[in-house]
Order: sequence, then C-alpha cells, then structure tokens
Amino acid sequence: MRSNLGANGAGRSRSLPGPYGLAGRPEEIAAAAGCIGLLLLVFLGDLVTPVQVALGALGLIPLLAGAWLLSDRLALAVALVAVGQLVLTAALGALSIPTVVAEATTYVVLGLVVRLYAGTLSEMLRRQISIKRAAITARTGVEMLTRREREVAQLAAQGYTAREIGEQLHIGERTVETHVANVCSKLGLKAKVELVRSAARLGL
Repeated sequence: MRSNLGANGAGRSRSLPGPYGLAGRPEEIAAAAGCIGLLLLVFLGDLVTPVQVALGALGLIPLLAGAWLLSDRLALAVALVAVGQLVLTAALGALSIPTVVAEATTYVVLGLVVRLYAGTLSEMLRRQISIKRAAITARTGVEMLTRREREVAQLAAQGYTAREIGEQLHIGERTVETHVANVCSKLGLKAKVELVRSAARLGL
C-alpha cells in the first residue's frame, strides 16, 4: 500500500482528510510526531493513574489516525510506538498482562482493518481520477479533430475497413490509416478497436 493520493486529490473539498491524506505532504512528519506525542501522553497517564483501560483505549485515536492518514513507513512507526508503550507500561507494572494482551490485540486488529480499508479506498479514488482524466482527454481530443478526421472516425467506428472508408470518401487507403492513427492519438486511444468501443461515448 503506497499511494501518495489522498481523497483530497479527487478535487472535492472534504471536512475530513481522505485515505493517505497526508502521505508525501510536508505536514506528514508533524502529524506523525503528533500521533507519537499523544501515545507518549497515554503512556505517562497509565503510569500515574489507576484508570488503566480507559487511558489505554485513548491510544487507539493516534494509532488509527496514523493508519488512515500517513504513508507506510510513518504509519508503521506510529504502530510500533503504540504497541511499545503498552509493553513498556506492562513491564513497569502499570498494567496487568491480560489487559496489555487485550489492548495490544485491539490495537493490531483495528490498525490493520483501518489500513486495509484506507488502501482499498485510495485505490478506488485513483482509478476514478484516471477515468475522469481519460474522459477529459478524449473530449478535448474530439474537439481537435479536423472535419476529415471526424468523417474517417465515424466510418471506422461503424466497422468499415480502411479500403471501404477510402472508397466512400474518395481518398487513398494509406491516407485513411493516417487519419485513423491521428484520431487515436488525439483521443488518447491505443488502437482502432478502442475507437469502435468509445465512439458512442465520444459522440462520433
């Protein structure tokens, strides 16, 4: 899981940052430091107060925030600090072993679930953006077609061969092939087959 793309890359304003929303951004380091700082505060609280479970559960907040917002390395660093603070608290006698095991299990399971969900959602957003960009490129390309290229594209999209198109438009077969290549280039298509599939969507 490695996306630098947060949901804010989708071009919409959001009240909450999307998956990997800070990955690769300048403020990511500060966010990771803040998560670790909160975990250390939870650790200190566990040492000075008998309210073990309530304070331990607070460690989930920075852990899950890191799993949702940060890149792989920093999210892993936050997770290691989270589990480490539980182990150290147990070693110092502030938490019982069963409590540490229960909280560590909760940390690991919820952290993985959030991380996997963030990765899946980030990939979906990436694909959605790619599709939108392709559509914009294609629409712009259609506007750039010459009259002759549009005529050739329309006939090609109907399944006519280069020879048949040439006969209808009274141009050479090689010229038709050149026009088809130019059309595909302008529309961001790789082959005539894609032109046939995309014709209706592009209004050809």
